[in-house]
Amino acid sequence: MQAEIVEATWYLHRDDGGGDWWAEEDCSALGHEVIEVREGWGARLSAPGYMDATSWGVYDSEDEAQDDLAFMYDLCPQCLEAECDCDDAAARLREIVDDG
Repeated sequence: MQAEIVEATWYLHRDDGGGDWWAEEDCSALGHEVIEVREGWGARLSAPGYMDATSWGVYDSEDEAQDDLAFMYDLCPQCLEAECDCDDAAARLREIVDDG
């Protein structure tokens, strides 16, 4: 899975079953209630070429989106890969945890 971070207008929808989810599109015409609209950075993990993806999270900054992906999915905070050769990945992850 690869990190995907996008700056956009985001719509928080609520479906008939009470589930909430973010999308870059207003899906109210499909029967989903829009309960919040905000500008921000959406972040998720996606498998390119496949439909597999995690749910979008929406953040105030690109750094916040990147930090949360790294923390939630145990990724290197610099390159957002599960395994990498970044020199200070462990130190950066400790900073995220300490700040958060």
